[in-house]
Amino acid sequence: MTKKEILSKLTNELLDCNRTECVVYMYLALLANKDNQCWPSYETIMSSCKIRSRNVVSETIKSLEKKRHIKKRFNYNPQTKQRHKNTYTIC
Repeated sequence: MTKKEILSKLTNELLDCNRTECVVYMYLALLANKDNQCWPSYETIMSSCKIRSRNVVSETIKSLEKKRHIKKRFNYNPQTKQRHKNTYTIC
């Protein structure tokens, strides 16, 4: 999906989203690479989207996933077995 197609989706398919969901979706879309993937932390999303609560970011991501606008994949370091930044894919 190209950036133009993603932005077109905003006007056509994101009508079921609230303001915060639209802002987070647009932010992720702007960060996305050619494979429509990006890796911002919750803190980066909070700061860039002017969201005051980590919980709001978490609930917004869950809602965008449920509505099938994005997919979230957890990343783990196999050596330390600790979680790293999530990978977000724009659908």
